[in-house]
Amino acid sequence: MNKRFLIGILLFVAVMITDKLIVPIPDIIAILIELVCIALIVSAALQARKTVAVSEKDPRATVDYNPEKQEPVIRASICTDEKVAGFIEKESGRFTEVMLIKSPEDEILFKDIYKLDEVKTEY
Repeated sequence: MNKRFLIGILLFVAVMITDKLIVPIPDIIAILIELVCIALIVSAALQARKTVAVSEKDPRATVDYNPEKQEPVIRASICTDEKVAGFIEKESGRFTEVMLIKSPEDEILFKDIYKLDEVKTEY
């Protein structure tokens, strides 16, 4: 588990226990500490989503994906309407094909395998 996540949770629990049981904390200080806790937890969640460890990689993944060096793209043909999902290397522009997209479910599967929120389409 991410250290930021654990620190955020522990800090939040400590403030809640201290505030209710031991010594009342002024409201503004409690609110600020709670906001810091939330920021730590959200930051940890976003970082965990970006970093995919090799051991956590989806077994269905056929190609290694590095979000720092590659961009996910669906290439669509205007003439045949064929769609192919893959990754473009940011430096060279080289496209690596991953899978054929035959239906919206295939696009959802591609996003799920590589933990993507959004994929742009190129024509």
